[in-house]
Amino acid sequence: MATTRIKLGTLLDAIFQIPESGVVNVRLLFELLRALLTRLGLKDLEVLLELDPESSSSHALAAAAEWNQQERTTADDGLFSPSLAALDAEARAEEMARRNAEQTGQVLGLLRGYLVRLQALEGGLGDLRGKRAEDLEVMGKMLGQIDLLDARLCEQEKKLAKVAADVECFGLVVMEQDMKMEGVNRRLDVVEADVQRTRCRQGVVERELALKALAVDLERYVPFECYGLAQIEFGKQVARLNEDIYALEQLLKAKVYELDGALKRKSESTETEGLRKQLAKVASSLNCSKKVQVPPVAAGVSQCLTCGLEASLEGDSQLLPRPVQHFIPSAFKKRRNEVFTLKSRYCGGEATVTKPTERVLLPAPILAINCEQKSTPVVGTNGRLYEGVSSS
Repeated sequence: MATTRIKLGTLLDAIFQIPESGVVNVRLLFELLRALLTRLGLKDLEVLLELDPESSSSHALAAAAEWNQQERTTADDGLFSPSLAALDAEARAEEMARRNAEQTGQVLGLLRGYLVRLQALEGGLGDLRGKRAEDLEVMGKMLGQIDLLDARLCEQEKKLAKVAADVECFGLVVMEQDMKMEGVNRRLDVVEADVQRTRCRQGVVERELALKALAVDLERYVPFECYGLAQIEFGKQVARLNEDIYALEQLLKAKVYELDGALKRKSESTETEGLRKQLAKVASSLNCSKKVQVPPVAAGVSQCLTCGLEASLEGDSQLLPRPVQHFIPSAFKKRRNEVFTLKSRYCGGEATVTKPTERVLLPAPILAINCEQKSTPVVGTNGRLYEGVSSS
């Protein structure tokens, strides 16, 4: 094993690295003590130690035996060195005593230094014990604070659990309130619908009241005795017209069905020549009928059923124009008491033009009613002017 020479002070500094905290390099201290024992020539020392047989190991005993053997070998090498071998026994003893005295002085100096260092270490250890006591006290206080914090955390957790339960209850209450608000909104919608229906009924009532007021005004200007019988007669005519309309509709349906079948048969047999001849005959008959001049009448009647011989609009002094003559089929001329259909009827300006199909009754007896009062012009709901006939 390689050896290195080092000064004693440097070795002490290396052994006691941090004296304040008590850090000691045990290996270097062991080497120092070993070198001192070897230098002093001490072979064996009797030391009283209480060794625990369980803690001691075979490895430690083997290391101690090896160290003792090395010490003996080193001592023998020192005794039989060449410088001492050349001297006689007395000189060698004196030289050995001198060397032992020097080594003893050096060891005593080292021990004194170690004593000072140990005293310093004891003072440092006292300070460390004080600091450790303070640290233990602080740690005790910290543990107490930690216990207090733990207790406070437990309390806060309990409060937090209570707050969470309260929040959940509040959420349930909010949901219940939302359901109640939805019910209120539904009831409000029902009330709003009832209000709308009430408004509609109010409008109907207002119209009925207006009609009643109009009826009262009509009774004021024209007594019931003047128009009551005419109204009854007009109702009978309307009923007869409805019956005739139904009969005509049934007849038209039958004719349409027959014509449809005939057209299908004709189209299947491709007999179009006969149809052309019939169309030519109808066209010639139409041309002949257009050449015939008849006196101007309103829809085949001698006088207007609604306006009389002379009529005018309210606020206009001019008389209404005469109705335009329309073509009346010859088949309807033969049946004077039947109803025929015209596409349009012009009976006094744009206000009386009717675009839909209109059916007009042929001349019928008109009942004249004599009134004791003088003639008073009255405007009907249809916009026409009516006059009562005086008995004089």
